[in-house]
Amino acid sequence: MTYLIDLMKEVGKLLISGPVFSLFYLVELLPHFLFPTLAGHLGLAELDAIGLYLAGDYLLGKMVSNSICYVFQGLESQACGANDFTAARVIFQRTLLIGLVFYLVIGIPLLLNSSLIFILFGQRIEISKMAGNALVITIPGYILWFLGELLFRLYLAQMKIKQVVLISTLYGASLVLFQIAFVFILRFGFYGIPIGATLSLVTFSIIVLISNLIDSSQAPYQLFKIQSNCLENCGEMTKNYVYSLCQIGIYRFSNESCTFLAGRLGKKNLPHRQF
Repeated sequence: MTYLIDLMKEVGKLLISGPVFSLFYLVELLPHFLFPTLAGHLGLAELDAIGLYLAGDYLLGKMVSNSICYVFQGLESQACGANDFTAARVIFQRTLLIGLVFYLVIGIPLLLNSSLIFILFGQRIEISKMAGNALVITIPGYILWFLGELLFRLYLAQMKIKQVVLISTLYGASLVLFQIAFVFILRFGFYGIPIGATLSLVTFSIIVLISNLIDSSQAPYQLFKIQSNCLENCGEMTKNYVYSLCQIGIYRFSNESCTFLAGRLGKKNLPHRQF
């Protein structure tokens, strides 16, 4: 009987937390609706470029962070479930170091050369340059986003519903407000979109960091207390992250292949991918 009661409690938690945690993923997809809507007011060239920008954002900008964090969340869930604060701290610090190396070796070079990559895939030169420049503008945001996403995934691993809702809501609001400010009020035009996106990514990271520092329940983890063994056995963890990166990379490229195919069809076809 006790087992059934405990089981029902766990099921109840999942029924409550599932929709709540989905909120973050919905907010993360908000740019795919918001940015083309804004770019459509600027012109067809801008709308074409924002399609490539979102493909680059999905494939190059956030792929390193997302692929690492999928594995990281599973590892942290085990550590949090066992109340092993030292293990959670070591996993966080190792993952942070590995992720930064991934960005330096893979992510940033690809983003800096994204215009050339788009051109090699047969996209128009002027559109490729616009999208590539936008991705370069967003590079600082992607790096800070990685730190913020690690801390946020720790909240997900601990099933902290209030923090997840608050952070997701503030991040979504910052996305909308920064876009309105830079595109329509300050009239930065097309490049107001990546500037606003960068500031919203930075805002997300700052909010998560402040939340982590002032949340007393996070104090035992002492995530930023350097562990002497955080560099030990990095090889196995790196291998798991590489597997995840390859798997998600193939999946995302298959999703975004329609963008590159549409870009080869003609001048007015790329916007039609935003369905």
